[in-house]
Amino acid sequence: MTSSLSARLSTYLAKPWLRYGLAVSTSLIVIFGLLGYFWLPGYAKGKLQTSLSQALHRSVTVNDIDVSPYALSLTVRGLAIAALPQAATSNSNTEAAKSPPLLAFDELYVDLSVMSLVRRAPVISEVRLLGPKIHLERDMDGRYSISDLLDEWMNKPADTNADKSPAQFSVANIQIDDGHVDFIDHPKGSQQEISDLKLGIPFLANFASREPIWVEPHFSAKLNGAAFALEGKVLPFGERREATLVLNFKDLDLTRIDEYAPVPVKLKLAALKLDTDLRLRFIQSANTAAEISLAGNLRLHDLDLQEAAHGRSLLTLKMLDVQLGALDLAKQAVTVDKILLQGLDADLLRNKNGQLEIASLLTGSATPAKKLAQSKEVSAPATATKWSVGADETLLENIRVRYRDDSAVTPFVASIEKLDGSIREFELNGDK
Repeated sequence: MTSSLSARLSTYLAKPWLRYGLAVSTSLIVIFGLLGYFWLPGYAKGKLQTSLSQALHRSVTVNDIDVSPYALSLTVRGLAIAALPQAATSNSNTEAAKSPPLLAFDELYVDLSVMSLVRRAPVISEVRLLGPKIHLERDMDGRYSISDLLDEWMNKPADTNADKSPAQFSVANIQIDDGHVDFIDHPKGSQQEISDLKLGIPFLANFASREPIWVEPHFSAKLNGAAFALEGKVLPFGERREATLVLNFKDLDLTRIDEYAPVPVKLKLAALKLDTDLRLRFIQSANTAAEISLAGNLRLHDLDLQEAAHGRSLLTLKMLDVQLGALDLAKQAVTVDKILLQGLDADLLRNKNGQLEIASLLTGSATPAKKLAQSKEVSAPATATKWSVGADETLLENIRVRYRDDSAVTPFVASIEKLDGSIREFELNGDK
């Protein structure tokens, strides 16, 4: 049988057209490999730098590109997108040259699967991004270092093919490691930083499938030095979209971002930290409203609220711990398992015009409390949203309040020292 097979192969190979076909196929494979290894990296590097520089209106540089034609993989090393000189600084060209790039990364690796030929759509086996860095700034005119790109993209004509079905794709093993984001806000005089950023998504695809395709991402980083983690399970494609996310913060310093909170300038948030262990669930079926619910634990601690002018503490708090049973936005219902208010220390002053000092600092005016309440009643909407709020247990520990009333005929001082107490099965409805 072996000799018969050898004889048949010899017969086929003896045919000129077959020998010629094999020679051409082998030559094409060799040429493909030579072009991929030696010519394509240099061509791709130049083309990528030129095309991106024109599209982004910024200088784009690439250190090196490797192409493995037989393995269908691509590696891009040392890409950097420079900042616009006029957006980077207004002092000098020397300082502009020293400005960090708008975006840069150490290495990008993409591995394309041969299943792309079978699926007739991109099937990527692995995407790995190492050391991405983003540097954003907002200038004194309120414009961002990418405002020109945003304006250009927003003003593009609408896509006439918007009704077409979305392109199919499959991407596995998505990894981002050692990411870093800087945001400098010159009008606010602040700088926000995200460091040690890591992201992993095992699988993401929108191919039609009888079985639901679940994605289980994980994300971790440090926001201004505070640890932050996000894990979950997401069903992004299909008639029923569903997601469950777990959000964890540890010792997030809110004073670093208080410039963006609606806190009046007459008050200063000298200290406040946040811990969270929250679970967010999102469900939406076709042609129905989304269902969003939140549960878990939220803890504010080490609060120090001061009067901005003199730095005098108005309110300090050791901890506010809220164990959230459920927050249902669709049903407008909040259920709290337990609230712990610990170590509250407050100084309240009612001034001569009859308004609480802290109220005047909040509103920024000296309108008497009675008139302020009347104005709110007049401007209140005719139909207010009614929420159902309930707390199974509320604990008060070591509460201290000092109250001084200068509006009375005879000014007086009253105080509560070391108050402990509890409230059980508290419920507050919108109509009560």
